[in-house]
Amino acid sequence: MLALFIVPLVSRGFQLGSLCKKALIEAPNRRITEVLYKRPFFASASRKEALVDKPEEDCDSCEQVASFRVSPDEVGQRVDKLLALRFPEQSRTYFEKLIERRLVRLNGSNAVTKSFRTRHGDEIEVTFLASPEFRFEAQNIPLNILYEDDHVIVINKASDMVVHPAPGNWNNTLVNALAYHLGVYSLDESHENIRPWIVHRLDKGTSGVLVTAKTDLAQRNLMQAFKSRNIKKSYIAVCYGNPMTRLHVLCGNNIMDMPIGRSHSNRLKMEVVPLEKGGKEAVTILEGVAYNEEQLCVVSLKLLTGRTHQIRVHLRHCASYIVGDELYGLPHINEKYKFFAKRPLLHSWKLAFPHPVTGEWKEFRAPFPEDLKSAVNYVRQGIQ
Repeated sequence: MLALFIVPLVSRGFQLGSLCKKALIEAPNRRITEVLYKRPFFASASRKEALVDKPEEDCDSCEQVASFRVSPDEVGQRVDKLLALRFPEQSRTYFEKLIERRLVRLNGSNAVTKSFRTRHGDEIEVTFLASPEFRFEAQNIPLNILYEDDHVIVINKASDMVVHPAPGNWNNTLVNALAYHLGVYSLDESHENIRPWIVHRLDKGTSGVLVTAKTDLAQRNLMQAFKSRNIKKSYIAVCYGNPMTRLHVLCGNNIMDMPIGRSHSNRLKMEVVPLEKGGKEAVTILEGVAYNEEQLCVVSLKLLTGRTHQIRVHLRHCASYIVGDELYGLPHINEKYKFFAKRPLLHSWKLAFPHPVTGEWKEFRAPFPEDLKSAVNYVRQGIQ
């Protein structure tokens, strides 16, 4: 299906030479851009030292961020007590620990004590971390299982499903569904060493293939595969704006080598941040683009790293906006195309990895959901 409309970048002036192909095949855990191309404009002299085999965010981070403003009824309360009232699924002690770790910010500052009394209009931001004492409900939620054995489950995640329980989404998540499927009822409880281990994530709104581990051994080996980049992740997105032009100006090739960090103006968002200012390495390969006269594009991408919101941030930085994305997209474009885009049109269509126990190379593909099919057909009909 993809071959019908995706235009390979080599036909558009982007050359992936034999060195690139060899590097991608033989050295998946090496710095591809340092081998192939001159350093892009964000590179720094200390870059090599900053990139020593650090775990990817999509396999070792279970953090979620929530923020709110203090209402008149909440004025004068201790911060730890207020948080426990706002988020009753977690204990007051849990929030005290977050405050001690400077994961609670008040009006942009993390110099907060648990006894601080709130004022009207104060903005409080909380970074939640997975808690081993957290109890969750096992829920009988249908799963589209692409593959399952004694060690792994490969899921075709629906776009409206959240992966982890988090503020505002404590139920109806993939973890809740897997818990029911496996007969597990808390993070510290197991049945014959079977647990619903999440080793990477897809954002809510993103559909497609995702692998989860069922055992400690599978979890450790899958996380190591993600860390060493022995995983191949391919995505399809429908965007407004062709990313190729700006990408060629920024990087001189089809590789988005742009570090990512949390936005200082909106802590719910990520943005391109230089390494020397705290950004983390993020590399996305733009594999192909098809576009029509309305500037709608179907984009094929491959992830070499797995930072939070990586594809959405990289495309936005290249003046290409995923249709239906309320956080990073363009409101007037989302409104114009809401007849086929009621969520960010981003789909994880292919995932390949070594089996965590047998070592056999596995590849799985997730069929396009109906909304993505409609969007792709719409773009394809407009291609001259």
